Amino acid sequence: MTRKSHNVYPSFRELREQHNISLERLLSEMHSTLHPDSVRQFDETGYGEVLLIDEALAALSYLSGTLYTRQNVAGLRFLLSADGRLPAPDTNRQFKVLPTRPTILQLRDYYGLSLYKLLEVADVEYRSLYRMINGVKVKRADAEAVLKVISAFTRVEYTLENVDVAVMGEQESR
Repeated sequence: MTRKSHNVYPSFRELREQHNISLERLLSEMHSTLHPDSVRQFDETGYGEVLLIDEALAALSYLSGTLYTRQNVAGLRFLLSADGRLPAPDTNRQFKVLPTRPTILQLRDYYGLSLYKLLEVADVEYRSLYRMINGVKVKRADAEAVLKVISAFTRVEYTLENVDVAVMGEQESR
């Protein structure tokens, strides 16, 4: 069983409020094509598209005079669903219940995840994700990065112990 580490960083909303930055002021600094409701949803829940989260962090950094990134803000949850919706099992999915040790592909189908968005947020090479979904051995760090992103999105802890991912041994990954 893996232990969850407690994030010592404040959330986006906590930082915005700490700097006394209103949502309206933040919106005025962000790209005009971003929908205000999406920004409000992100502020309330931490869920957002990659572009929206990065734009919000840039605007917060500019307005506060402090650099905020994905690494020093807690509770960022990237929308990985193909349709941009919050995480929920796809009602038209193949499985009503996931297998005991699902594959990455089964998780994708179950939650309606976009592999493109997963690739972008997990920051692994395309080839590595491709191998992962095809059952070919990958580096442990790549598999853990993908599972961490899926876990954050779904709020269900997925690890190498409970997901079927082929991982290279120590000698193979060198």
